[in-house]
Amino acid sequence: MKTHYLLLSLLILTMVMVGCGVKKQTVINNSIIGSWEGCDGRVITFTQEGDSILGHYTKLNGLERFGFTQNEIGYKLIRESVGSYTGQVKWRAINIKEPTWRAVKVSIHENTYQDIGSDRCGREMTRIKEK
Repeated sequence: MKTHYLLLSLLILTMVMVGCGVKKQTVINNSIIGSWEGCDGRVITFTQEGDSILGHYTKLNGLERFGFTQNEIGYKLIRESVGSYTGQVKWRAINIKEPTWRAVKVSIHENTYQDIGSDRCGREMTRIKEK
């Protein structure tokens, strides 16, 4: 009789363990750190520099006509909360020699970058996956 109770207990324990299962946790990356590509092919690479986050133009793809140079800093940001950043974006124009800095608010959700303050192709960018 003890054997039956032991087997029944093991069967119930096994059913509970299988029924509960272990759920795989999905990690969502809402960090801006890394490289992002705009609709015109520009690439901005964001790095952490102390408390600041700097965005460098690592691929210009036509932005040189406005006076931008390779690896030039174009964004100065701070993290406000998970996936939310504020700071400044650099603007250049063909007919103006000195750049201006404008306010920018950035939202990151997984592989999508969106901001208020950039030009058309900087407003929405896609994360470049690391190889």
